[in-house]
Amino acid sequence: MYQRFRDWRDDGTFDRILERLHIRLNREGLIDLDTWMIDSTAVRATRASSGAGKKGGLKNR
Repeated sequence: MYQRFRDWRDDGTFDRILERLHIRLNREGLIDLDTWMIDSTAVRATRASSGAGKKGGLKNR
């Protein structure tokens, strides 16, 4: 399964699928260009959220 995923990624299959889907949805008026979305994969975590603690914060004893 992973090998097929890699093949499709490398040969551009996923890019072609997304491009055709985008063209179709846009043609049918189903894409709202006024709406933007973001998820946590695009937001950088702070040091504190990764368990590193804050600079100058209280130290554990």
